[in-house]
Amino acid sequence: MAGDFCFNMIPASDLRIGNFILNDKVPNTIENLLSDGMLTLKTKQDNFIRAQYDLIQPIILTEEWLIKFGFRLMGVAKWKCCYNQIARTDKTYAQSIFYNEEVPELEIDVILSLDETELRRIGIKGINVNRAEDIKYVHEFQNWWYLITGTELKIKE
Repeated sequence: MAGDFCFNMIPASDLRIGNFILNDKVPNTIENLLSDGMLTLKTKQDNFIRAQYDLIQPIILTEEWLIKFGFRLMGVAKWKCCYNQIARTDKTYAQSIFYNEEVPELEIDVILSLDETELRRIGIKGINVNRAEDIKYVHEFQNWWYLITGTELKIKE
């Protein structure tokens, strides 16, 4: 998971139980937010460990993470603006191509950085781009998804 590590500290108010974060450069899930500056984390092996809040790091949201959450690429559009030489790539992802009442089917639009290595903006398809969110980290995307759908994002096997 090269490229997932980031040196920014996460504001405590941005964290929720279930968020994915990095602890010692390894993705873990927050199981409990403790008042003593510690967190209980769940590892990939389903072990529970304690970690200091100030040592955890956010995970940069990439297309790889969207795929882990069960999103599938539905379409790609490339744009180039002649007068200022700005190019961008927009991609549309959906969590499911089949309707399922228990899983909201929202298409999301992703705007990539100029070199197409980083997600820049995420929005719900059909909603004004000015209402799109600048989402850089996995925990921000999890929180945004929960706010929009009322459901938790889970990694699909």
